[in-house]
Amino acid sequence: MEKQNGEIDEFRSVGVEPYPEPPNTFDEEPLTEYVYEYEDAYQQNKAVSEYGERAYGAGAEILDDWGDPTRRLDIYDQITVVGIRFAPPVSYVTRDGNFVGDDNLSEQAVYGVDETGIVRIEEPYLDNDEKIVESPPNPVEDGDLLECF
Repeated sequence: MEKQNGEIDEFRSVGVEPYPEPPNTFDEEPLTEYVYEYEDAYQQNKAVSEYGERAYGAGAEILDDWGDPTRRLDIYDQITVVGIRFAPPVSYVTRDGNFVGDDNLSEQAVYGVDETGIVRIEEPYLDNDEKIVESPPNPVEDGDLLECF
């Protein structure tokens, strides 16, 4: 990319990240790993959607998993709810050629996953996640359907 002063900086766009395949089993460990990988791809693809080829670094840095990450709720014939807290760092080039690294603040997402698909709702992180841990929002009713299996 040529800057206004004539210098040329080279960078590679992160590009679109494919979403992971659903786990073979919906046990705690493979399901939690699946959600982590899904969130990482989700944040990278969100950055590419926002910045296009100017995005050269993106993803989700998982900060914690609520201790016990899977919580089974009686929502529509049992769906596993996984909550995560993450920082979505993004690096991009502005339209005038400046490189920007944006660490962003912590965010939280609550996923609902079962054999039929995956839903997600994002919640702001306010340094007190007790409420969201004790009573997570219903991703089926209030979230977005991301994928059907």
